[in-house]
Amino acid sequence: MRDVLMFHRLRKFLKSRDLFRNWFSAGLKYVVAKYGFVQGDIDVVFRCGFRTRLNLSTYGFFVNGYSSGLLRLLSCSGGVWFRYGGDNKLVDLGFLGDGVFVFNYLGREIKLFLDDFPYFLHDIIFENFLGGAYNDLEVGNRIVVDIGAGVGDSAIYFVLRGAEKVIALEPYPLLYSIARRNIMLNGVGDRVVLLNAGLGSSDQYLCADYEAPSGYVLFRPSRECAAKVRIYSLDSLVKEFTLDKAILKIDCEGCEYDVFKKELDPEILRRFDQIIIEYHKGPEPIATILRKAGFEIKTSPIKSSNVSINKQGYIIALLK
Repeated sequence: MRDVLMFHRLRKFLKSRDLFRNWFSAGLKYVVAKYGFVQGDIDVVFRCGFRTRLNLSTYGFFVNGYSSGLLRLLSCSGGVWFRYGGDNKLVDLGFLGDGVFVFNYLGREIKLFLDDFPYFLHDIIFENFLGGAYNDLEVGNRIVVDIGAGVGDSAIYFVLRGAEKVIALEPYPLLYSIARRNIMLNGVGDRVVLLNAGLGSSDQYLCADYEAPSGYVLFRPSRECAAKVRIYSLDSLVKEFTLDKAILKIDCEGCEYDVFKKELDPEILRRFDQIIIEYHKGPEPIATILRKAGFEIKTSPIKSSNVSINKQGYIIALLK
């Protein structure tokens, strides 16, 4: 098993010859930096001539994507451009340097600073934007509450789809800071209220550090307390922002079960007439609570992966 792993790593290293002009020195810097012998970003020169610096995560994203065929180098024009995707799901993806990626949606250029999270791109593009995960929501001239804002991509999406205002909550301080940068980068700051906050079953403040989350994970309090993160109950959120006939989106990697672990006040739930919740351990008992509050329910699969709908998918709830 170890020999197979070493073979795959060597294959990626050699494949990077077709991606970078300085493939050997860049790959060597990646290895010694990954194991902590040196620090700092990696200077690279793409085959088409674009020079830039990459952090370890972004270097790994390019090498892994190129060696697997997900990324195909196209050209250099103000950055480096790839054809990204597979299985007939393709998009032109640009990298402008300084951690900023770019793609087009609805005739508009979307720029996303991703820092250590370039692997979020696949879900962002092929689930949220091109995949249409939230297309069932009619957000035009409406207020959208975005729970689990991540790097700000969903808030940007809702604004581009015509939302009057988006109230976006992201509990991880690092993701919150990236989301703030992306919202400003895309010129939608006047229509987004971004909060370093989360949603739970009760009102409280939790400690958080500035460490990067390891992928898509449920927010949990930290022993360190570099920041205090407010956790809203749904009742408090509705009352603080005087929500009525609003739209609710929840994608918080499991907090949905905490929010819906008890019978919520149906009147609070009915302040939203459209609700979409990504569930991670099956749709019950959330769907039952929503039905009792007067919502019609359907479920939809995750579009960017092959996970079973019995485990993970979307609850789409419309008030009758």
